[in-house]
Amino acid sequence: MMKTIEFDPTSISGLDLADLCKGIGKGISKAVGSCLAEAASVSLERQNHSPGGTMDIVGDAPHSVEVHWDVDPDKERIISSWMDADVAAEWGACGIAALLVEYCTDCTIVARSRKGTGFDYWLGREDATPESVLFQDVGRLEVSGINKGRSSSVAQRVKKKEQQVLAYGKTMPSLVAVIEFGKPLAHVTSHEKD
Repeated sequence: MMKTIEFDPTSISGLDLADLCKGIGKGISKAVGSCLAEAASVSLERQNHSPGGTMDIVGDAPHSVEVHWDVDPDKERIISSWMDADVAAEWGACGIAALLVEYCTDCTIVARSRKGTGFDYWLGREDATPESVLFQDVGRLEVSGINKGRSSSVAQRVKKKEQQVLAYGKTMPSLVAVIEFGKPLAHVTSHEKD
């Protein structure tokens, strides 16, 4: 049984949002991944970031990575599709977090979780299936996105999300990822199973 999710970003130098468009694990389809990539790129560009810029990873394993994306020639339509900046930040944060899971852990996204579970995604090994996540070697991922915030607001959001995940029990390991697009940074913490 998985006791913890080892998060190690030191083996990567960058995140490529285009990888989301291929789908992630069994839990993020190509179409959903494309939406997550679009939302992340819009959220980064709204904060005046350019492809290839640096994102700091803080929390359990500090590191810095470059974030790459293609600037779409239909940029105006894409921006219009994501006029609600908070929704774009939430979806974009899910995309960044999914890539961090894929690149920096031995887990993948197995399924989107249902409302009321206290977390966003089921994590599992590559061979796990959505039907078997309750009985396999699994974990949880809770994600939150912030357009622009101070380090104190990021820390408060991390604490809130950690409490939310742990309120639903410590029967499985979990990751909490809060993505702030202003700096940008990803605050990632891992929590062990009891």
